[in-house]
Amino acid sequence: MKRFIILFMLFFAMDIVIQAQDCCYPDEDGMYSYYMNIKENNIKNSFSKDSIMHILKKSKLIMKKDTENYDREIKAAYKSFPTAKTKLLQHSVTIRSTNPNLDIELSKHSDIFNFVEKICRAKDPLLYEPNDYSYIGNTAKDHLDLIKAPQAWEITKGDSRILVGVTDTYIEPSHEDLENKIAQILHNSTYPHFHGIAVSGCAAAHTNNNKGLASIGYNSKIVFSSKYNDNNEIFEMSQIPGVRVINCSWYRGCNYSATEDALYSEIRDVNNVIVVFGAGNGIKHCNSLTAYLYPSSYESVICVTSVGHSTDYGTILPTYGKHLWKDCHESTIGDPSSAFHHNDKVDICAPGYRVESPSLNNTYTSAWGTSFSAPMVAGVCALVASVNPCLTAAEIQDIVISSADTTIYNLPENASYIGLLGKGRLDAYAAVKKAVELGTVYIQNRTYNNTIIETAETELKSGSSVTNHQPSGNVIVETGSNLTFKATRSIELSPGFEVKLGATLNTEIYESSCF
Repeated sequence: MKRFIILFMLFFAMDIVIQAQDCCYPDEDGMYSYYMNIKENNIKNSFSKDSIMHILKKSKLIMKKDTENYDREIKAAYKSFPTAKTKLLQHSVTIRSTNPNLDIELSKHSDIFNFVEKICRAKDPLLYEPNDYSYIGNTAKDHLDLIKAPQAWEITKGDSRILVGVTDTYIEPSHEDLENKIAQILHNSTYPHFHGIAVSGCAAAHTNNNKGLASIGYNSKIVFSSKYNDNNEIFEMSQIPGVRVINCSWYRGCNYSATEDALYSEIRDVNNVIVVFGAGNGIKHCNSLTAYLYPSSYESVICVTSVGHSTDYGTILPTYGKHLWKDCHESTIGDPSSAFHHNDKVDICAPGYRVESPSLNNTYTSAWGTSFSAPMVAGVCALVASVNPCLTAAEIQDIVISSADTTIYNLPENASYIGLLGKGRLDAYAAVKKAVELGTVYIQNRTYNNTIIETAETELKSGSSVTNHQPSGNVIVETGSNLTFKATRSIELSPGFEVKLGATLNTEIYESSCF
């Protein structure tokens, strides 16, 4: 736990963020980039270096030597967002320069610029990828690319205290991508079968271990039972401390049960655990691609169907033709029988055709079925819980479903399935980002006079410009007051935050009590 105490503080002239930040580095050409918001109206799309030099010469503070330096240092200028409708963006131009401090120098020309911002570039601009992300070829990560796993991992890599329950056929504890990832085995079959290994690996295989492949759950751990198709086993598993989500890549039958319905409602609403099921794999399941399978069709569980992930949209493969197009529900485009289940009980979809997964005897295989779509959703539920463990199961379920990518319905190939693939395709990044936002406390237009503690479950942001909806309004800590800000991830104090002499400000990054 980190703790900072500020006895007194003057008006902030800069942002303070209590978390690690990357510094600004030049690009491959040794150039730095800046956004310049120009007061002048009617900035043309043809804006150029000559245009910016012309504007600079209008400044009352400009000197001849300044003009000469800027002309030498500025290498290019152009309108940042030519098609933007927002007034602020319409006044934005981008400058590329060899000067690493051009923003500081140009800010003094406030008669011609509203503001100047440096566009920071991290030393390693690539999004995080574990060292086994492409270990067995590009196909091992295509499904993770589609659901934006690397972007999600930039926010959270999960937490080993968040447990993913798996009820399935069999697990191989010695598998290189499962060893040290299994928190508990309740029961394990004596009959080896690849299905449980693959499902477990899709949810939470050992990631960043230079072996095998990565999984969306990353740091999450597994509680396993081979007593699949057993409602009571799921119910008991849901009472194990740390279990926040249970994956069930199987179905029990084709008929509704009021008892089962009530059971899964209790698992979610009383035991506070999400249960994820595959929707079904074809006509062999309940004799129809649109049939309701159970328990997957109950309202209190997440029902998952599949889309393609390994072939770019529009690709014609030499042997297979229109096959496995990204975000398309049919595995072979134009053949409805090649799709997995779809109906109005489906909540979301995820990659499910040819998903690279762990298999028996320390090997790997290409797995097909909603059996392998479901654990990806379960893994994302675990990531969301790691961001904000105080969220309820129902809230996590809503976050994951409501943040799905709805653009899959814009594809002509999915026109026949509108409303039958759930809210859209799983988007891990959008889900964890939404979880952070829901746990963020914004403080604006506030004056503190007493001993106060402000707590945020993820982030606490205070100052005059911490939200776009409320861009103005200062926060003042008056003399004699004792203010404490607490958050689990970060605390940001923006311009407009002021601590007067004789006041005390304490800031604390704490661990959530909800683990």
